[in-house]
Amino acid sequence: MQKFSHGQHKKGFLIKALPNDDEVYQTTTLNNEMVSQQKTATSVEGKGIDVSACASQNWVSCSVSVGNALYNWITNLSGWKNGRQTIPAFRGTCIGEYKGGFHNWQWKYNGKFSCDHVSKTIVGYSSKFKSRSGAIKQSIQDFIQKAGRAGVLTPEQIAAYNSG
Repeated sequence: MQKFSHGQHKKGFLIKALPNDDEVYQTTTLNNEMVSQQKTATSVEGKGIDVSACASQNWVSCSVSVGNALYNWITNLSGWKNGRQTIPAFRGTCIGEYKGGFHNWQWKYNGKFSCDHVSKTIVGYSSKFKSRSGAIKQSIQDFIQKAGRAGVLTPEQIAAYNSG
């Protein structure tokens, strides 16, 4: 049986594997007692996100699947203050930002995403998006691609994207 570290209980599920484990398990609990345990291979912290592209270093596919999942997760966080949010990601804390402005007489959004614990010099950018969500998603994807290609963001860090 797999050893588990303490994780967060959400809707009856405890999802967490110890560091350096290649497999992630989903444990169903009832009244704080384990009822069942199920392996979720190549998933991100039990969220069912395919990280096989990250493991094979296909950074474009990796950035799309993980970037969209990370965006969907952070939209549930409250606290976007003046277009800025701290985000626990990739075993540390990252910063997501967006800013709106006029471009060719249309309101557009730019995004920025950085994780100083991964790299102080790599920043994900996006520009001229019609939606705030598009700008944020693209800046996350841009960061994952740049950091992955530079070799500073590992598949293991990506697999633990929300364990900041």
